[in-house]
Amino acid sequence: MSTETSTERPLFITADTTVLDGLLRITAAARLDPVVAPDPEAARRYWSRSPCVVIGPDAAEACARAGLPQRERVAVLLPDDPGARTQPWGAAVRIGASYVAPLTAAHAWLTRWFAPEEVALAPVIGVVGGGGGAGSSVMAAAIAVRAARNDARTLLADFDPLGGGLDLLLAWERHEGLRWPEIEEPPAELFAALPHDDHLALLSTRGPDPLSLDPAAPVPPGLAERLLDAARREFDLVVADLPRRPDAAAARVAERCTSGYLVVRGDVHGSAAARSVVTAYAPHWEPPRLLVRRTPGVSLPPEDIARTLGVPLGAVYESEPGLAARLHHGSFEHLRDRSRIAGLCADLLADLEEVAA
Repeated sequence: MSTETSTERPLFITADTTVLDGLLRITAAARLDPVVAPDPEAARRYWSRSPCVVIGPDAAEACARAGLPQRERVAVLLPDDPGARTQPWGAAVRIGASYVAPLTAAHAWLTRWFAPEEVALAPVIGVVGGGGGAGSSVMAAAIAVRAARNDARTLLADFDPLGGGLDLLLAWERHEGLRWPEIEEPPAELFAALPHDDHLALLSTRGPDPLSLDPAAPVPPGLAERLLDAARREFDLVVADLPRRPDAAAARVAERCTSGYLVVRGDVHGSAAARSVVTAYAPHWEPPRLLVRRTPGVSLPPEDIARTLGVPLGAVYESEPGLAARLHHGSFEHLRDRSRIAGLCADLLADLEEVAA
């Protein structure tokens, strides 16, 4: 936290430690060092120089009376308790605030507001299964591992509380680091705080004991949004393993995906089961690309499956026996060779780079 003049640092005006702590968590995730002033007189020298100003509810009235010049990009925070005696709406109007909201409702837009314009946000790949046993979690893990093995700093994030947990899939259940139930706000350094290896970090829905039979709690949607925003600034790529039925958190993640993939078994049952998944996610993202996994026995033509579901066909691949077991036993080198799954993941990542370019 700095008290030096800067044209790159947001200005916070508040003496409320609770408000300040919340604001500092947001700027820490964005890797920004704000200027903090307890009152308008201390803030006056920075008022016109900072790119944006956030005023706590405790300081709003004083700022309105201080005769500070009008400027753009000023936010006034309301008390989180709607029944609080002091509601600085009048002060916000006199100040000419651009935004007025409680801090708990303002995390998402403040995160975007604080982001320097030149910071490139990492792409987000969303992967969802069209039915049970489609192989979407394995596909998400394979894409993430392949990207990490290509030296891209990658976050593999689990948003399916009803799944088995990606740490179990990768045999990372004993790796130290935070899981979803242990996170209240995004850590300042996500990679260091999560289970990780050289270039891959993992965020699982399971608790500190991944082997517990207790069901995982749903991810809070606001937290999912804030953490994803922070991850897109820290990582080169985020891969999200999404549930077949989007809850509030999965819906917000899907809305931020730059690419989406629907993994479907290439048989009648797999095609039929995927229809409800396509419908459930339709309000939240552009139609995902279809990844059809051929299964032994009777398979439908992939083009017919895509036409029936109304989504574009992305790729067709053969079932690869033992892939999940190899991932679980740490055999990641398999994803660097010329195997079918390695080639598919390389193609998907290459497509992502072309879109970004």
